[in-house]
Amino acid sequence: MMSIAIRLSCLVLVFVSAFSVTAADRVALVIGVDRYDTLPPEAQLEVAVQDATLLADTLESVDPPFQVTLLQDADWKSAQTSFDAFLDQAKNAECALIYFAGHGVEYHGENFLLVKDSDVGNISADVQRMKRRLGTGAISLQSWVDSLDASQANVKLVILDCCRDNPLQAEDGAGTRSTVGSRQGLAQVTPPTGTLISYSADAGQQANDGLFTPVLAKNIRESNFPILRVFATTREQVREISESWAQADSQKGIPSEFRRVRHEPAEYNKLNVAGMDFCFNKSAAPADDIESMEAKIAEMEKQLEEKRKQKGSEMVKRFNLISEALEKGTITTPSQGTPMSTRTSETGTLKDTTGGLPAGFSLSRAMEGKSAGEVRTIGGIPMVWCPAGDFLMGTPPSNPLSAQQGEFQHKVTFSTGFWMAKTECSQEQWESVVGSNPSAFKTPERPVDSVSYEDCLKWVEAKNKEVPLPLGWKWSLPSEAQWEYACRAGSVTAFHFGDQLPKDQAVFEGSVYTRDLNGELKAMPTVSTGSLKANSWGLHEMHGNVSEWCLDHSAPYSTGPVTDPISTSTENQSYIIRGGYYGLYPIDCRSASRFALSPGKKHPGSGFRPAVVKKFGPW
Repeated sequence: MMSIAIRLSCLVLVFVSAFSVTAADRVALVIGVDRYDTLPPEAQLEVAVQDATLLADTLESVDPPFQVTLLQDADWKSAQTSFDAFLDQAKNAECALIYFAGHGVEYHGENFLLVKDSDVGNISADVQRMKRRLGTGAISLQSWVDSLDASQANVKLVILDCCRDNPLQAEDGAGTRSTVGSRQGLAQVTPPTGTLISYSADAGQQANDGLFTPVLAKNIRESNFPILRVFATTREQVREISESWAQADSQKGIPSEFRRVRHEPAEYNKLNVAGMDFCFNKSAAPADDIESMEAKIAEMEKQLEEKRKQKGSEMVKRFNLISEALEKGTITTPSQGTPMSTRTSETGTLKDTTGGLPAGFSLSRAMEGKSAGEVRTIGGIPMVWCPAGDFLMGTPPSNPLSAQQGEFQHKVTFSTGFWMAKTECSQEQWESVVGSNPSAFKTPERPVDSVSYEDCLKWVEAKNKEVPLPLGWKWSLPSEAQWEYACRAGSVTAFHFGDQLPKDQAVFEGSVYTRDLNGELKAMPTVSTGSLKANSWGLHEMHGNVSEWCLDHSAPYSTGPVTDPISTSTENQSYIIRGGYYGLYPIDCRSASRFALSPGKKHPGSGFRPAVVKKFGPW
């Protein structure tokens, strides 16, 4: 595997330089980027613009105030143009400050900041080509630092809040790990003479979103500390708050990849005496000590906690659902360590906008599984993770059934994974959602039967209301392609068992389960859900028992490769039903077998298996 020297930035850098000066102006360029045109959904950010706005508001509120230029989701041209204008303003200013929040990466010793339209493609092993690509599509940190160092401002500050997962991938698919790991931050910048560099997380650490900047802004606004004490106070408070967050998340059983982490800012400085005396807010009442500042933060968190309790945040409800899905117990809003993803209001106080969720916690990402066959209970239903990937759908052309049954083999790719119920929907699960049981073979643990396509859509709609999922996810019928992908679970044979369907491992015509010794259909020809052998991903009764409705309209297969397919054709008002049922022979219970029925059709062999998906659903 190719090793490439690149690190995501998990740091906030502050550069301060001191020289003799007569001007009294204070100027700031503040940039926050949440949206990235060329990065995938999981690499989009949530609080960078918010933090940038908070710092801009803070700098405008101090005495004397800063003249602030605020850029939100800036592209490369506007960022460079604004920087040039800022350098003109910085000449002979008392203080010149730059703040950037967004993605940042280090490549072979050079740091680059990514803006909205940065399009640098995948990471290349060709170092010079990659550096040229980064230099024209991203902001060179060294270039900006060098330009600011040449200005005649008395105090120079550059704050970079770039604590993010690395959004880039290597061209060979090997990933983009640096020599010290992919989550370890920007390369350390040696401070020029008269400069202070402050990092939101020390070397080898990842910082929590929405913590360093709010704490720093509060200390800038509410104290008249000299600059070194501002950062020392911020460092201690961030360390203590992040430690309490990490402990709380660990105790609640939140998966490690979604927990808030302990981190501690670090400062490296070569300040001159004049720079060490610099004070952000000269009219602020002096803070007595660090303990008093911590008390203020604790009081603020207490007030935010009360507001959340009063509002009954829907986000907290959804977070609880995720926790239940992970079978780790119910998550309650923490009494301490509340995420401080904030921005200033008109009165200058901080408003909570997180709904009580851990900083950096992505509900959408929390919904994703880690590997094929992972089981989580979501909304009371055990679900199996089916990862993104591809497979050959249908029957090989060498088999006559391929043409006879319209099962033409073709490649299907899934760009995202999905969850499929471990078993067919039981009568108990059905009745708990819609309040009635239409089944012919009534037993709570048997699969629901005698349901139409329309009935299943009503169940799914009710389940989405009963158990709402994070943005971008929903309860659904699986698509036909999703169903076969999950059924095969990596197999390429007629059945996931092999080319033969064992009489004792599935319910079909001719199995040991459907007829008595006299050859008569049993009064209860189906079996309880989950009672027979599962496939390699852990899904039970994919062949026989009851047929399972899929979301698609009936339509011929594509003749070529497809990605995330679903048929929405209205030419045929029939809908796909898969898997076969107790009254069909094995040939009609194969992984590739497909049938279609009108949406109102129901019979004792029709059932369904719910899915939790990202992209499908007609409502």
